[in-house]
Order: sequence, then structure tokens, then C-alpha cells
Amino acid sequence: MAKTKIPLKIISRKTEVKKSLNTDVAAVNLCGKQYLVREGQFIEVDKIKTKEKTQNIPDLLSDKKVHIKIIGEVKKPKIIILKFKNKTRYKRFKGFRPVKTKILVEKIA
Repeated sequence: MAKTKIPLKIISRKTEVKKSLNTDVAAVNLCGKQYLVREGQFIEVDKIKTKEKTQNIPDLLSDKKVHIKIIGEVKKPKIIILKFKNKTRYKRFKGFRPVKTKILVEKIA
């Protein structure tokens, strides 16, 4: 069998991506879910019921603190749930609009 050589350009790109991910990335636990965030990034999480507009959350990867700012609440498009049973004329429609909280990651320190 002939051995295939892997081009060096592809290997160097992968190492560059890994280096850039380690610099300013933090893992944050919000509303029972974990998010990988960067500085200046906007994320939408489940509804948070706090009156504080700014919070400090510990990073799960290191001993850093993540400073976040709550921008506001956003209503997402309606989700429609349909139950249907064949040959019995049984149909049930249900729907709801999930409310999400929009958050800005100010800095990781």
C-alpha cells in the first residue's frame, strides 16, 4: 500500500485554532446549562429571574470570573406541538412562545 502524506498546512491550521481557543474562552454555568463564551459575545439563555443587571459568574475551566450584563428578554418564535392519531379523528394542537434572556459577556478576568 502507498502511504499518504498529510499536508503540513492542514496540521498548522489545527494548532492555530487550538491556541486561539485557549486564550479568551470561558465555560459558564447558567440556568443549569453550560455555555462556552468569549468576550463581547451575545448569548441567549433560558429566562433568568434576577433584578441585577450585572453579575460575576465563576469560570468552570479556571479560577477566573466572567462579568456578564443582562440586556433584556427576547420572545422566540412560537413552537407548535401537534398530537395526531390515525383513523380516530383525534387531533390536539398546543403551542407556546419561549422567553429567553439576552446576555452580553463583558470581560473575562
